[in-house]
Amino acid sequence: TERTVWAEAGDLTLDEEGSPLTLTGILQDITERKQAENALRRAKEKAEDSERKLSDSLVDLQLAQKIASIGNWQFDPALGTPIWSDEIYTIYERDRELGPPHIDEYKQMYGEDQYKIFNEAIGRAISLGEDYDIILKFISPNNNEKWVRAICKPDRSQKGAKGYILRGTIQDITEQKKVEDALRQSQARLHKAQEIANLGNWIWHVPTNELIWSSQLYKIFGVSKENFKGDLFELINKTAHPDDIERVNRIHQSFAETGNPIPYEVRIFWPDGTERTLYSEVGECIRDKQGHPQIITGITQDMTERK
Repeated sequence: TERTVWAEAGDLTLDEEGSPLTLTGILQDITERKQAENALRRAKEKAEDSERKLSDSLVDLQLAQKIASIGNWQFDPALGTPIWSDEIYTIYERDRELGPPHIDEYKQMYGEDQYKIFNEAIGRAISLGEDYDIILKFISPNNNEKWVRAICKPDRSQKGAKGYILRGTIQDITEQKKVEDALRQSQARLHKAQEIANLGNWIWHVPTNELIWSSQLYKIFGVSKENFKGDLFELINKTAHPDDIERVNRIHQSFAETGNPIPYEVRIFWPDGTERTLYSEVGECIRDKQGHPQIITGITQDMTERK
């Protein structure tokens, strides 16, 4: 067994000629003490390493939150004021020196209608421990209209006299909302343009023979969404002029096999017997790895008045 000892010299006696005769000293077994010192040193090094890793993790977390424009928060209803990560101050454009707002200040932040949504959600989270995931709009101190996604997960293991402790995230989705609004406006303009031109666009999933229409095509074919089954060949067989059915089905079969565009006209009948003349043209063909058409897009226009 290995042991560690401490040796210390004491008195040295000499003979008449000055040569050493005896030397006194002490020996002490310090094995346990050295083991304790080594254990303490290793614990200190481990703590310092953990502190470095924690610091690095916090830096990584802050960077990730900044990139994703998301921050985390927690709220103890007994205190009435939340704890915010740095990114939430950025999202709300709030001076950090002011600290997070008191719960009562949120009404000013969100406005009456948005505050009602927030207040109901957080009230149920505090009292009942219910999660929430809501979208809120507010005007920032810099007078910017912003949108956030607020997610809350109550800690159901911690309920005080005033309710559950809450934790959650706030994400800035303003740019996403702007894109969605722009897309809706673009779609509205497209629908209006198609209505004026009496034109609609379609997507044909060739393997399943499923046909997806824009809203104007229902008007062009004189059918309702409820009565349209999305089957291309059934549609042609039910609505096309008897003299056009075979020709149009051959064209569609050629589409399905080759994907090569062949514009065509077809006469159809509305349910009330009115005859209409339509023009269809393929736009794009998406193929699989073997070159087989999978998705074909195109447009159909009512040419009756022009004819």
